[in-house]
Amino acid sequence: MREGVEDVLISIRQRSNTFAGYGVLNGENDAVEFTEFGKINRNGLKHLVMVTDGLFLPKEWVSEHDCYWESMIRKIFSKGLQVYANDLIELEATDPECVRYPRFKMSDDKSGVWITF
Repeated sequence: MREGVEDVLISIRQRSNTFAGYGVLNGENDAVEFTEFGKINRNGLKHLVMVTDGLFLPKEWVSEHDCYWESMIRKIFSKGLQVYANDLIELEATDPECVRYPRFKMSDDKSGVWITF
């Protein structure tokens, strides 16, 4: 199955950190061109959760009536980041061919930070 998309994957990867493609915070010098910075008002801010795409929920786990991001954050808050990540790893292992939950590889790297103020 992967053979049919390998050329597409290579083409996509070659466009990382280019304006013809997309930004990736991967240590390359050109990644800085895709970084935004500024200030946010912390009044009323209780938590800040930052995750890599490896921690994104499969869309099939989210009801069509729920907001994707709110659903993901609720799961992280109720389980904690480690249990949430372990649950995703277990789910991915049940679909090694990436058919039920379409993705480019069985399991992506998973990083997350949860800051409570």
